[in-house]
Amino acid sequence: MYNTKIKSCFHKLGVFIKESYQIILGIGTLITSIATIYLMCIQNNIQSEANRMQIIENSPLFSIEYELLDMNADSIYDTEIIEISNIKNHLSQSASIDIKVFYKVEKINSTERRNIIIPINAFYCVQYHTTSLNGKLLTGYLIGNWEYYVDLRRAAMLESKERTFYDITKCNLIKIDYVDIYNNEKTIYFQDKNPISEQFYNEFIHNAINTYYDVEKISMDDVILILEKEYY
Repeated sequence: MYNTKIKSCFHKLGVFIKESYQIILGIGTLITSIATIYLMCIQNNIQSEANRMQIIENSPLFSIEYELLDMNADSIYDTEIIEISNIKNHLSQSASIDIKVFYKVEKINSTERRNIIIPINAFYCVQYHTTSLNGKLLTGYLIGNWEYYVDLRRAAMLESKERTFYDITKCNLIKIDYVDIYNNEKTIYFQDKNPISEQFYNEFIHNAINTYYDVEKISMDDVILILEKEYY
């Protein structure tokens, strides 16, 4: 009987060891699987980041430059020229470029502050688009455009009296649609020379009034009437 008990104990011990081994083996297999999945995720992330960096490295880089010229040779720099270029990697096809010009008007007095955004037509109505995939893409100007703008700013200063102040500043919004070397269609936005988000671009346009005014014809009287109309 004593031997029977010993055999029974050894049998139970053997069963316990076997079951423990199977549990440990199962845990080990699970840990190995988790580690394998984790390493695969790391490798995928590394590859994705490498692909992203490669796309960035091979993306075009757009440059926007402005220059004032004396077009009439009278020592007055009356014309602003805009030049848009791709200074890095080639495009797959010619870019589509849209330039919108606005005057941001502010009126301040002792009781209130008013702001409006006026779309301006034809500030760069003369535009030369190239078919180049690299280098200069667009040149735009209108003879005397800067002089028209400066004259309006001067009129705003002269109208500023009796504790009422007017200020006018020009703002360009630029939208460039292009296709990169991977044939991905993309759009990039700028305010003057600085990149902006699509949301900022759309909100700015949404906040502007609906009527365009010609750069050669808009006067301070027009600006004052627009201010009064928008606030009453």
